Amino acid sequence: MISDVLRANALPQRSTVTTAAATTKAPVQPADGFTASTAEPPSNLRKAFDGILNSGGVAKAQLLQENVGAWNARWKMVESARSSIHTQYFCWDKDALGMAFMGLMYKKARNDSVQIKLMVDATGDTFGTRGFKSHIGGKDYLQELVMTGNAEAKVYHPHYKKLIGQLLNLGSTAISANNHDKILVVDLDKGITGGRNIGYEYFVHPDDFKGAWRDQDMAFQGAATADALKDAFDVEYGAPWINSKVGKDWLGNWVPRDLELLGAYKMMDLWLKDKPLSAKDKEILRESESSRKEQAAELLELALSKLPEEGIERTAGKRERKNLLKLAEELVGYTEMRGSYWAPEPKVHDAEVKIIDKTSSVGVGNDDLNNTLWNLAGAAEKSIYIENPYVCLSQDMIEGLREAGKRGVQIVLGTNSPASTDSDVTQAFFLRDWPRLSATIPNLQILCATGERKLHAKTAVIDEQVSLVTTYNLDFISQHTNSEVGSVTWSKEFAKEAIDGFMADAADPRNGVVEYKILRDEAGKPIRKDGLPVLDDQGNLINEPEILYGPANHLSPETLTKYASKVHRWDFLRKFIPQLKPVDTFENIDSVPFKDQNR
Repeated sequence: MISDVLRANALPQRSTVTTAAATTKAPVQPADGFTASTAEPPSNLRKAFDGILNSGGVAKAQLLQENVGAWNARWKMVESARSSIHTQYFCWDKDALGMAFMGLMYKKARNDSVQIKLMVDATGDTFGTRGFKSHIGGKDYLQELVMTGNAEAKVYHPHYKKLIGQLLNLGSTAISANNHDKILVVDLDKGITGGRNIGYEYFVHPDDFKGAWRDQDMAFQGAATADALKDAFDVEYGAPWINSKVGKDWLGNWVPRDLELLGAYKMMDLWLKDKPLSAKDKEILRESESSRKEQAAELLELALSKLPEEGIERTAGKRERKNLLKLAEELVGYTEMRGSYWAPEPKVHDAEVKIIDKTSSVGVGNDDLNNTLWNLAGAAEKSIYIENPYVCLSQDMIEGLREAGKRGVQIVLGTNSPASTDSDVTQAFFLRDWPRLSATIPNLQILCATGERKLHAKTAVIDEQVSLVTTYNLDFISQHTNSEVGSVTWSKEFAKEAIDGFMADAADPRNGVVEYKILRDEAGKPIRKDGLPVLDDQGNLINEPEILYGPANHLSPETLTKYASKVHRWDFLRKFIPQLKPVDTFENIDSVPFKDQNR
């Protein structure tokens, strides 16, 4: 049982809510704009899985939980490409990892004639300062890739198209429509999708960067699944009214980037494939800036000496050396990456892997993702584990979990707290809603990270059989506005590994996981501090529950004050935004100040 495993990991327990399973289950009415089926959810999990049509098949599946291993999985997959690469990321930064990965793409197109289609999102690099979309510097690298003659590159929904679309469709969500997909498909046979963007936070070891994010991806090999993931890529890539194609500069790149791209690639390749550092050498590099500079200079010179092998004969100029040295100094600080190429790879599971996809609100209107989530949750019989960084549940999501809880399904939700989040807005929603969710969803347990590592995984495991690894956040933007994609894997062994990872997260002191709990009576019913009931006879919320352990137990007074104002601000705005009203039974409740909820 879930509670047994959590107890073994010394997590605080809540009282069990005893609720008889409903004899008949009424279908949940979806919220406005939600494309769920009007029929009752499938009666069993296998039927729900089989209902995901024409979207995958038999595959070898790997769960990529550890950051450095997830980086090497991508590196090896692209390195192995022989014919084609299709890739899209919401964020693709110009740091040591992002430049190296772009350099590897450039090498495959330039030297190996691999056909590449690549897209980055405009909002993922909103101001053009950290990625590859900027007209000043950033697009030069994409243009260098395009000039190989073997690659295409696009920017998804650039800002000028957002503004035009919003003016032509007042009242729509056109201006906030992004491509939040993370897609890599190689040779139409293998691929990776999941929560990670391309940037150092997602791939470095926490020993090298304490704030390294905790994320998950799924890697697979199987032609049917690869074809389905490519379809998810194509449906957004092939939309000219949304995208902007990156073209060649007139007369070619005035500032050539070929040496920088191949230099960044070569430095990363050498670092990954070198001999692993000893514990003492790692400590020296982490603590000594002069040692890092010395190591970086050596790495740069070695990489430059090998560029003739890649077809670069000229000597690096002052600008190129300066840019590459900066990347090298960053890279040598990631000590756990050195030699990691040779580390044991994640387990491989024989599985069925299907792809679920959703286009953005300015796309063609495809949405298999929301409907699939609804059907799978509706078929759960024993347990639902969820890890998600941003939780602002809509009415249909809450009702789906509530119906599962009434059937006796144990539900564990792992997410961020204000101490670990990078999104103040979604935390403001979560801080208002979590006590109400605890009160109204039977058998729900809420675990929150309070450490330096930000949770970014968007995963779920249902009945220890079906695993979802997605890009999908549990908020309005993912449900209604963004393009999202995910995998659904049928494998008990894969599911067990995912659950073990969930439990490891909960037990890892770096994550500082705590359980948010409300006051309950001996029967498990939520109550207020004064002993009055929280729910009416139909289970509707009529009062705010008293909190036993929550944000006030681990946050500073300054943080609580900051979030109190944010909660009040969004409480006001939610009155006028129908999609952000979580449950209809909440609408008539007087707002209770956040600071007063945590007496």
